[in-house]
Amino acid sequence: MMSPLKWIFSVCLFICSLKISASEGPENITVKPGENATLICKLMRNIGNFAVEWTRPDLKDEYVILCRDGKCDPENQHLPFRGQVELTDPLIKDGDASLTLKNVTIKDTGIYECYIRIKGNSRKPICTIPLTVTESGGGAGRTVNGGDKLSNGMVASLLSLLLLSRLL
Repeated sequence: MMSPLKWIFSVCLFICSLKISASEGPENITVKPGENATLICKLMRNIGNFAVEWTRPDLKDEYVILCRDGKCDPENQHLPFRGQVELTDPLIKDGDASLTLKNVTIKDTGIYECYIRIKGNSRKPICTIPLTVTESGGGAGRTVNGGDKLSNGMVASLLSLLLLSRLL
């Protein structure tokens, strides 16, 4: 049986690791003007009839791109993004809803959010990726994964659980 002190320590360690995990934000991607940037977003497979929408909160009612059944809808697309953005796979085969911004400019700097729209207008957020376009840049055509990454906080949480299970 574990002593009360060990139990309290284990619980505190676990709670602290959860806070680390929750406080970590998405990885920022930095590119130079003129480069391409691919923001990776993966969805669950076989989720039925849905659309993929990429937005930026500062665009209000307009979106970066909206695609359903392999066709993109330009009606409410923010004008500067027309012809500049595309989904890696508009049919979203294998759950790939990644967004490529071509020939980025400083004005493309912002927070990009990927949503799925399920039956009508209900939206479910999938990932959020900050993009910075700056002269100092980050390298030729960076790609960042907006989901499916194991953060340091998640690793700390798992290690805490392992430690807790060993102490019990």
